[in-house]
This record gives sequence, C-alpha cells and structure tokens, in this order.
Amino acid sequence: MGKEHSSIRREDLRINFDEIKILCDIDACAVIYSPFNSIPEIWPPNSEVHKVIEKFEILTEEEQTEASVNHEEFLTQTITKDEKVKRLTEDNNDKLIHEGTTLVLMVTWEIWLWTIAWPAMRFGGV
Repeated sequence: MGKEHSSIRREDLRINFDEIKILCDIDACAVIYSPFNSIPEIWPPNSEVHKVIEKFEILTEEEQTEASVNHEEFLTQTITKDEKVKRLTEDNNDKLIHEGTTLVLMVTWEIWLWTIAWPAMRFGGV
C-alpha cells in the first residue's frame, strides 16, 4: 500500500470516526499509526483526547470493561445478529405471502359473491 493510498484510507477512517461519534452521541478518541510517519496521529486534537481519557478514568473498572468484547465475542455477536435478521426477514416474507394469499382469496370470494348476488339484486331477489 502506497503513501497516497494510506492517506486516502486515513481520511476515510477519520470521516467514519466522526460519523460514529455523532450518530452514537459518544466521546471517543483514536490513535493512528502509519508506516510512513514515526509519530502517531491522534484524533481529535489533544485537548479533547484528555477529556475523553479523564472521563474514562473516572469510571469503575466494571464500567470501563462493561461493553468491551474480544474478537471472538464480537464475531459471535455479529453472526447471531445476522442469523436473527435473516430469520425475521424470512418470517416477514412468509407473513406477506400469507397476507397476500388471504387478500387474493378475499377478493376472489367477494367477486364470486358479487357474481351470484348481482343477478338476484337486478331482478329483485335480494
């Protein structure tokens, strides 16, 4: 990966980082290491990083690790969520098909009733 590509990826990462901070309404910081620069890049500027670290240090150890997961746990959670979404999508599709079938049957039934009732209504039978 060349220096130019690394620069583009870093900018994309910064944009995504800012979007996550805004969407999740969280304070966060990132330290980015590059093979092209011996000094790590820190986002956001140092003053904000210190605020984030201070907030983190105030938390108890339990609160600090409450939402953290290792790679294996993360993958397990992601796979479980994907399976759940897949199952819910299939259930929704089945419901839509069933409701569509019911609607077709209702329309067909109404047309059938109308065809039977119409001659009688026309000639004063109903």
